[in-house]
Amino acid sequence: KVVDPNRPGSNFVPFVDKSLRLIAGALNIPYETLAKDFFRTTFSSGRLATLDGRIGFAMRVQTPIDQIWTPVYSLVLDEAIFDDQIPAIDAFDYIARKVEYQTHRWQPQGYGYIDPEKEIKAANLAIEGGTGTKADAAAEKGKDWEEQEDQREREMIREAETEARVAKARQDAFEAEGLELPEDKEARQQEEAQESNNQPAKAAA
Repeated sequence: KVVDPNRPGSNFVPFVDKSLRLIAGALNIPYETLAKDFFRTTFSSGRLATLDGRIGFAMRVQTPIDQIWTPVYSLVLDEAIFDDQIPAIDAFDYIARKVEYQTHRWQPQGYGYIDPEKEIKAANLAIEGGTGTKADAAAEKGKDWEEQEDQREREMIREAETEARVAKARQDAFEAEGLELPEDKEARQQEEAQESNNQPAKAAA
């Protein structure tokens, strides 16, 4: 037969679906990630599948970290120190405190949000309740919490400087027109009203 309209039959889709689920289970990878099928995924099921899959991903990442990247990092650092490529570090001090100098941490790729609102609220509640830290929340997204704090500090300083410049420019513009700032005018009027309310009390006394 050149064309058989009965194939694939009605059992083809369930067969492929089951096969992919068995493969995903054997590889310890979420079915949704393997098949790119998120049609029946809810927040809860997707979150559960993601958390389960991260166990397998972490195992695959940790192996090259322990067996390749960390040893290579140590060798590169040794060579750089003994070849005097880092003048700020004394070679004898490096030998005496080698463990301290070679202490480091690899930051794997982070994971995106499934439901940003719920996940951010959960992270904030964990931090407030003492069951989580900013370091945990940042590491989950593949970021360093200290770098985030430094960046946030720079942003807050920049915002404060911008607000100060805008306030100064606004004040100069009002003064150039011989006008009074609305907030200053309101404060002056409140003081005048307060003084006028106190005057009858003094007269009665």
